[in-house]
Formats: sequence, C-alpha cells, structure tokens
Amino acid sequence: MSLRLEDLPVELLRELVARVRQAVDYSPRDGVTCPLCRTGRRPGQDMGVIKTMAWHGSLRERYHACRVCGHRFKSVQSC
Repeated sequence: MSLRLEDLPVELLRELVARVRQAVDYSPRDGVTCPLCRTGRRPGQDMGVIKTMAWHGSLRERYHACRVCGHRFKSVQSC
C-alpha cells in the first residue's frame, strides 16, 4: 500500500510545510534537530553540515542535510 499526498489531511501538510520553511536554532553544545523528522541532538544522530557561513554580527548560518530523512535545512546560531 502506498501513501498518496492527496490522502494526507490538510492540517498535517500545512504543519510539514511550516517546519520545512523555518530556520532552526543551532546549539554549539547540542547541535541541531531536523525540522522534518525531528531526529538529532542525541549521540549518533548528528546532522551533516553542508556549509557554514561567516559570522554576521552575532549570527551565523549553517546549512545541513539530515542523515536520517535527507531533508536539507538552515540553522541559525547566535552568541
């Protein structure tokens, strides 16, 4: 049995789109959690960093790829 996009509730689709579009907080100590599948921040669930940008004032952006679901997303670190 395959799951079709048309079969998913609209509320669930809206929540998933909102998760995917937002940047997540990055912690130098704990790392980051994937906004789509919610894995990370535990040993062995490290998110792969694709690119780390330079500091802009007190903010730094990183781009990640989740090693569990493959989702690519942005995180923001503030100091």
